[in-house]
Amino acid sequence: PSPGSSTRLGTTNPRMRRVLPIAPFALALAAPLASAQRFQRVFGSAADERATDARLLPGGGFAVAGAQAGASLLVVLGADGTPLLARAVQGGADARVVGETSGFVLGAEASTVGVANGLTWTRLDLAGAVVVSSSYPATAYPGDGRPPGFVAASFGFVLAGQRVLAPSIAQAPELVYLDLAGNVLGIRYYQDVRFAADAFGEFAGVRMLGAESFVAGSTGALGHPETRDTLVARLASDGSPVWARTFGAALVEDHATALVLAANGELLVAGNAASSAFVLRLTVAGDPVWRVELPGFLAADSIVERANGDVALAGTSAGHAALADLESTGALRWARAYPAGSSGQGACVLALQDGGLFLAGTADAGAGSGFDCLVVRTDPLGRAGCAEFDLPLAALFAPEAPVAVPLFAINDLGQSAIATESVTHDLVHDSACALEFVRSACAGDGTLATDCPCANRGLPGHGCANSIEPDGALLGWSGTPQPDALVLAASGVPSSTAPSVIVFQGDAFEADGVVFGDGVRCAGGTLVRLGVVAAPGGLATYPSAGSPSVSARGGVAPGSGELRWYQAYYRNAAASFCPPATFNVTNALQVVW
Repeated sequence: PSPGSSTRLGTTNPRMRRVLPIAPFALALAAPLASAQRFQRVFGSAADERATDARLLPGGGFAVAGAQAGASLLVVLGADGTPLLARAVQGGADARVVGETSGFVLGAEASTVGVANGLTWTRLDLAGAVVVSSSYPATAYPGDGRPPGFVAASFGFVLAGQRVLAPSIAQAPELVYLDLAGNVLGIRYYQDVRFAADAFGEFAGVRMLGAESFVAGSTGALGHPETRDTLVARLASDGSPVWARTFGAALVEDHATALVLAANGELLVAGNAASSAFVLRLTVAGDPVWRVELPGFLAADSIVERANGDVALAGTSAGHAALADLESTGALRWARAYPAGSSGQGACVLALQDGGLFLAGTADAGAGSGFDCLVVRTDPLGRAGCAEFDLPLAALFAPEAPVAVPLFAINDLGQSAIATESVTHDLVHDSACALEFVRSACAGDGTLATDCPCANRGLPGHGCANSIEPDGALLGWSGTPQPDALVLAASGVPSSTAPSVIVFQGDAFEADGVVFGDGVRCAGGTLVRLGVVAAPGGLATYPSAGSPSVSARGGVAPGSGELRWYQAYYRNAAASFCPPATFNVTNALQVVW
């Protein structure tokens, strides 16, 4: 299938292959790949699937958790995104995953009959078989299509969610403390006495610092029960609050969905406010450092700090799964969407050792067929080399004053065994999107905001027409940039046995194009002249025998993932053609080095 599509079970496409879930999985199978490894893949079955969480495995592969119909889903991927094992675990739904040397642990919403609104905990071995499982029926899932918060701790695990307090149906944020075997150590839920009339609260994310925990979620907005405010708190080892803060504007829905501890000890909180995602940076004492909102970027469901201090955010924008990258100061560095079908959702982002990112989420299966899992592996700049596109977003700084929240806690205990079975499922997946190392980036064919200066449009993909070639000159290529065997070839230029064509490189891209003689130039930034070459028979090539390679002359390293743009500038001095300029330019090529 083409990038952005998926094929259902029963396909006869020869590129599709079934995943054999019966073979035990070994972490050693997922060998690390080169830093240039990138992909975008969609996989699923005839049922609905969605990915809601992911973890990096020691061998370089990935454990992806989510849901398949009425069950929790675990899929183990190789480093190239190929599914190696798939298990659906009955009794759960949307799941988060923690990897262990001996297997995996899932924390999920309960879906078993009689355990409605509960949370579940399941340990699986490396082959995906259930070892032990428990449910906690008095607890509740946070809703909004998200899995419960789930994290490993020194004593075991912590589940974060919500308690429904019958008969008033008040909802209180709650933590479930478990030992390594899934036994309940304690359940603690919290009611804010000032917001009791609004009767709402939830924890969506939890992180541990030693025996203490940091939680983020939402609470009812005082006097406005129809809206929520973001809630962030630090809890002592016994669950008692060290501090708690709420953030939110009046009559604006504002709730946190994820948090992470930064390397400097500060907190990074992601969430949604009305129609914008937000990132809130707090000191360890809960005081705001900055808050940034991203209008047009929604459902910020995951956040991670990168090795360079940047903050990466997963969510949805332009109807597709998306990533955004912020500097440590909150300034937006880039944002990109990864289309797969007509709609999608980014649910989890991981920072990789090679500087790239891994995104897990959901893709539209198409034709009313429901949803499939989407996984994307990018380079450090968020490029998968498939169908991604830049998002024209702006980061708006919106500082807010926190409000201290008095909380009280009630201890409770509750646990019950659940009948859980491991069900094997064959998944099908599309071929990993083939990375386009070289592609046409802009052309003088009327598709740019800047048109050819004399309406002298060329054929699609060509440069603007010239006096001897109404189709326009075409910059093509042969060879590959990794390793560098790239040859650039400009055809359709005026024939000359003397050097008359300048092949040049830019390190920036002029997306709208700028008028350049009788043509349109898109290669911008710092321009490097690669060479001046002849064009016998109207064909000019670079490099020629004895010339430096394209990468050597352009000062870029093959395998670096850097982008460069190339065009050929040539003389076209016919006095009657598109005066007064006497030169023209080919289309541009984009090269991923």
